[in-house]
Amino acid sequence: LLPTREQYLKGPGMIFRGNPKKYVTRLMMLYE
Repeated sequence: LLPTREQYLKGPGMIFRGNPKKYVTRLMMLYE
């Protein structure tokens, strides 16, 4: 989980910074 989470924070995570809901949903979709 850590590598994926880190990549997300460095990449797409920056885009969804102002949209936490979308960011969390994206993470959940990745893990499911």
